[in-house]
Amino acid sequence: MFHTDGHKLAGTSCDYQFVSTNHTRPQGRFFSPRYPSNYPPDIKCAYTFRARAQEKIRVVLEDIKLEEGDVSCINRADYIKVHDGRTASYPAIGLYCNQASHIEILSTGPELYIEFVSHSVEPGQGFKAKFQFQNEHSSKSTKKIHHHKLDPNLCLM
Repeated sequence: MFHTDGHKLAGTSCDYQFVSTNHTRPQGRFFSPRYPSNYPPDIKCAYTFRARAQEKIRVVLEDIKLEEGDVSCINRADYIKVHDGRTASYPAIGLYCNQASHIEILSTGPELYIEFVSHSVEPGQGFKAKFQFQNEHSSKSTKKIHHHKLDPNLCLM
């Protein structure tokens, strides 16, 4: 039931790649390790999305339950960071911590990179999310992030 639809990268504990091709489904789901149970401490997971040239990536973080802490995401032990490109060196377009639901993210191009980091002593439940490769012309908006509720438990960059 809680199976990540991407390809797990060999030699990693929780890194996944999602690639749009003629032979793959255009949508799927992904989860933090052990979801819905608590994720392990001291992990770093990478979720790399590669669409085709005329596609964008839409991700909906349906439920986030990370280690509780102060309202700010700055210097948090556990977080989810979204980059608009293929690696962590690309611009960050979102930083999420604490608890939130239904955060929608749309890449500006065919690549998206999501980091999930946990350095906490008492990890939370984690997150569940869904993704979709969308034809660039069918995207409703060119904004990077939209349809999110303002919540003091998340930080947007």
